[in-house]
Amino acid sequence: MKVAVYPSVQLNGALALPASKPHMQRALTLALLSEGKMTIHFPSWSSEIQRFFEASERLGMKVLRNDKDALIVEGTGARFRPVIEPLKTDGSGFMFRTMAALACTQNHPLVIEGHLSIKQRPILQYLGFVQDLGGTIVDISNNTNVRLRITGGRHFGGSTVVDTTQTSQFLTALLLVGPVAENGLERVVIRLIHLMAENRLT
Repeated sequence: MKVAVYPSVQLNGALALPASKPHMQRALTLALLSEGKMTIHFPSWSSEIQRFFEASERLGMKVLRNDKDALIVEGTGARFRPVIEPLKTDGSGFMFRTMAALACTQNHPLVIEGHLSIKQRPILQYLGFVQDLGGTIVDISNNTNVRLRITGGRHFGGSTVVDTTQTSQFLTALLLVGPVAENGLERVVIRLIHLMAENRLT
């Protein structure tokens, strides 16, 4: 099939993009970290997104409007409400990875819980960035769930290596939380399959 597109004298209007689970997850992450109000137009929902949404509310995100046309929330400014019970991610790799990075920005511990299937995926072995950037991580898993207690702190930041040979989601999570790290991300080395690429973040 061949398609020719020619320039128009005038082009205007509105375009509705298809629902996207990854875009909605990232939008919720930014909404949780932001200060003030944020609007997500035509929100997309799934069981994974609902879990992320529930966890965000527990951490302090306020919901001002939630219908099919718009989700309007008020963020936490990266100052999460302390929670005692685990933040349940079920089997969502994106949520587990992202919550691990988010936990690093807090002075108080957060417990992240996932299904045992998390152990079979490229997740737990790639959490070295937590300690590299000044946080602590304690494995408190049991026979039914994977559980990690992660504590960050005011001085979270610095340099780390992110292995993207299996997934780039850890890199995505770090880029999302980097702006709220007090010391910033001075350097993130991205490890690829056959080469090492070094990106300096400013």
